[in-house]
Amino acid sequence: MKKYKKLILACCMLLVILSSSIGGFILWCSYHPEISVHVDDGGIGKEGDYRVETPYISYGERYGVTAAAAVELNITTIIMQHEYVIKNIGDSYKACDIKLDINIKDKQTILRYYGIAIDRNGKKVDYDNEIVLDFVLDAAYS
Repeated sequence: MKKYKKLILACCMLLVILSSSIGGFILWCSYHPEISVHVDDGGIGKEGDYRVETPYISYGERYGVTAAAAVELNITTIIMQHEYVIKNIGDSYKACDIKLDINIKDKQTILRYYGIAIDRNGKKVDYDNEIVLDFVLDAAYS
């Protein structure tokens, strides 16, 4: 009888360890989906006077586990910050040629927009804007 109790206890412990490991792996996968961030030419305006590089973000499931809501919120935050910059540029300048660099530093994502813009008065000005976000996406950047 004592032998069966030890066997049952060992099986229960193994089951708890196995289910905890699987649960931990699923949790890890949900916070680390397959994410790719690619910066490429984008355009706003009908005549093509506005040239602003745009971040293209694609993401998918890792091992069939959907992304956590916090990760999707971070992706949406990057997109919304970029949309804000585009709106600001469209409202303030007649034309522009602006590049985008995405850097990771001290657990922060830094979106740096720089280049040349022509203001509403026709004067050529240097454009330099930096947006600091307090998170880092576990992504492949290119």
